Amino acid sequence: MIRKFLLSLFSLAFVAALSGAAQGYETICRFDSEVVVQTNGDLDVTEEITVASELREIRRGILRDFPTTYYLPGGQRVVVGFDVLSVKRDGKDEHYSVESLANGKRIRIGSGSVLLTRGDHTYTIKYRTTRQVGFFADVDELYWNVTGTGWSFPIEEAVATIRLPQGAQIQKRAFYTGLQGEKGQDARVVGENGNVIVFRTTKRLGTRNGLTVSVAWQKGIVSPPGRYLRTVYLIFDNIAASLSIFGFLIVFFYFFYQWVRYGRDPAKSTIIPQFEPPAGMSAAGMRFVDRYAAYDNKTFTAAIVELGVKGHLKIVEKDNVTSVERRDGGKAISDDEAAVKRHFFPKDKKGTLELRRENHARIGGANDALKENLKRLYAGYFRDNLGKWWLGLLLTLFAVVLTLVGIAVQFPSRYAADAFIGTLLPIIPLLLASFALNNGFTSRTDNGFLLGIGFLFGIVPAALGLFYVWKSVDGPVELLPTVCAFAATMLCAFYLEWMEAPTKEGRKALDDIEGVREYLITGGEGPRLEALNPPQRTPELFERMLPYAIALDVENTWAEKFKDVLAAAAAGATATAATASAMSWYSGNRDWGRDAGGVTSAVASSLTVSVASSSSAPGTSSTYSSSSSSDFSSSSSGGGSSGGGGGGGGGSGW
Repeated sequence: MIRKFLLSLFSLAFVAALSGAAQGYETICRFDSEVVVQTNGDLDVTEEITVASELREIRRGILRDFPTTYYLPGGQRVVVGFDVLSVKRDGKDEHYSVESLANGKRIRIGSGSVLLTRGDHTYTIKYRTTRQVGFFADVDELYWNVTGTGWSFPIEEAVATIRLPQGAQIQKRAFYTGLQGEKGQDARVVGENGNVIVFRTTKRLGTRNGLTVSVAWQKGIVSPPGRYLRTVYLIFDNIAASLSIFGFLIVFFYFFYQWVRYGRDPAKSTIIPQFEPPAGMSAAGMRFVDRYAAYDNKTFTAAIVELGVKGHLKIVEKDNVTSVERRDGGKAISDDEAAVKRHFFPKDKKGTLELRRENHARIGGANDALKENLKRLYAGYFRDNLGKWWLGLLLTLFAVVLTLVGIAVQFPSRYAADAFIGTLLPIIPLLLASFALNNGFTSRTDNGFLLGIGFLFGIVPAALGLFYVWKSVDGPVELLPTVCAFAATMLCAFYLEWMEAPTKEGRKALDDIEGVREYLITGGEGPRLEALNPPQRTPELFERMLPYAIALDVENTWAEKFKDVLAAAAAGATATAATASAMSWYSGNRDWGRDAGGVTSAVASSLTVSVASSSSAPGTSSTYSSSSSSDFSSSSSGGGSSGGGGGGGGGSGW
């Protein structure tokens, strides 16, 4: 008895479940699409979608999604036209609205205040879309996603009618069914008459399954867009990349024009070896001019050594401490050297100055005085063209703004925010770091620190920004806006130095300095220099030109040319005594006679380090370092798949 009761109860529950399932089942009973291909390539599409509503998902109407944005294999963006002409339900006009999606449009059919009746309803949607026809070498083709693969309901039957223009002869046809990317063949051609062909599915399409068809015909029936129109499409489809490239080109051509007209160095003259420095030019001045008015600690070192050589001070190295001692008399010195001496040895101070940080006021004052005097003395040697660079900076900011506008217009909102962050945040660090990078690359001295700062605080954030944007976009073309913004920023920074140019007077001084460098490197050796009767090598000549060798970073080479001369001068006496005799401006344990090159390099290096560490106050850093085409792959021959081609999308109820 209990067994029969339980069996009856189970049967009733099973029937009720089936009844409930049947009552709640919603489907697309028939999806009928007619596509009329116009001679200009437009498509007039009529879709009749019959749905069975149980007032569950389909309560007020349906949503029809239509993709309008596609990406070619190389990342190029293609945007097709889409205009809704009319919407009807059961033969009567129906309320609808068109909404934007990330990659297309959504037609929301129905009214929020009107509830459907349970049962079948037929929605007729007419719309026009453009740029759907593919133009190939031998045929033209329509590769059309009839139903889309985004429907949340199964489709009992789908029919597609393709009407080509009069005179078209169908040469190839193909169809595909299934999920996105599948190549199912659950369809067939049920009619073909001249320029009209009809496809029909042979079995039910499940949720997210669709029908895609492809038809090809002879060329000359449909007119392809001309070159001008294709160019317009390319520009506006990829508006973010277009605006960013336009902005970058503005910056590039502006700076290039200004460089050609104002920033390009005057042509060099023939370099003639010079056995003496240019008249009136100190060693510090030579380094300052040779580095295009860029000042560094070694400029100060060259001035100190020249003051020693001319008899105004003595450099003393003792117990790992470098100091300078005042000496009376000496040869005539230049204004910039005199400024250094005044700050080293003011009247109320003793005649010895240790190059320690506690003496930073005197040392830093001398350093500043030298720098300002060199700027004044050689102001007419270079043009910085700074005003023209500032205008270039404004154009760079304009280019960045253009890029951001393009991103805002083209990218969906959720992607635009990421692209904004990845593009905008690294801009300022990249600009500042590019100054350091450029200074490090173009300076004659070792500026590894500047290169490291530029890489760490500029290139690394820029790379992270590019990676951040890359994760949010759909191909390399959409990465172009960020790349162009970064490139324009770096170009602007680099041109700050590239715009500096010597005047005619500066060019002559640079050529003379180059002649001095040639002499210092060769030591007067070689047929070309020997023909000019170079001066005889003596310890006095070595000393006199040593500050200039330090200024031009060839002190070791210069000293090596004199090692035999200095060794001979030391003959007959101890090395230390010989050193004291030959180098009265220097006192220390280094042996000039035995290793002139090594000692010279070591003294210059030691003095430069001492200057760098003592010219700024404790707790601060030194401020005296370097300144200064619409192609769609053919699918009618079997190369397509379900969900491919134009059209498509999907939908649901609401």
